Amino acid sequence: MDVSIVIPSWNGRHLLERFLPSVLAAADRYRSTSGSEVEILVVDDGGTDDTAFWLAETHPDAVHLLMKRTNEGFSHACNTGFEHARHPVVFLLNNDVEVDIDCIAPLVGHFAAPDVFAVACETTNLETGATSGVGKIGSFSRGFLRVHAGYRPAGAGDWPSIFASGGASAFSREKLTELGGFDALFAPFYWEDVELSYRAWKRGWRVLFEPESRVRHKVSSTIGSKFRRYDV
Repeated sequence: MDVSIVIPSWNGRHLLERFLPSVLAAADRYRSTSGSEVEILVVDDGGTDDTAFWLAETHPDAVHLLMKRTNEGFSHACNTGFEHARHPVVFLLNNDVEVDIDCIAPLVGHFAAPDVFAVACETTNLETGATSGVGKIGSFSRGFLRVHAGYRPAGAGDWPSIFASGGASAFSREKLTELGGFDALFAPFYWEDVELSYRAWKRGWRVLFEPESRVRHKVSSTIGSKFRRYDV
């Protein structure tokens, strides 16, 4: 099954320089082992650094650059990538995520089932080594949806998760289109992935967790460096 990798980025040339090589290697591995196509789309969300020039110079044939004139936030940038993605599976990655070379195939395998909407990766904090992205358990408490309790399954299977993180998850492009992508109400960032997954569950579609697809995340490299904690 062919895959579109979408990476939103805002003034993130330094992050792409560090983490994009792992994505390129994973894409090459998946192409060679599956015979499928992989495209990589970087969405420059109105940035002011030299991301575009750097990509044109270093990866002119491997990466397709989508440039937005103004910075509108994570959900808008992701939706731009979703709209231009050509393949049935969309693998959404933050620009500060390092992926294992064999991480794509286990995600894609789940989409053989027609009711799968998204599949999340197992994510560890690159700096601390702590596991942060696991199967998420949903609950309601005091009128709010709670999503941060998690579990780590033992062995292979279709493990459910209340949401698939926008930092490292694969989605059905067809179902993304039907739902309209992320709700821009959540711009500039946070909770858009929870709300999208919740809408998918209400449609009767499944959101899963795949522990064999592993990535490492340099947490809050963009948001933490550009916004005060109070504003976040």
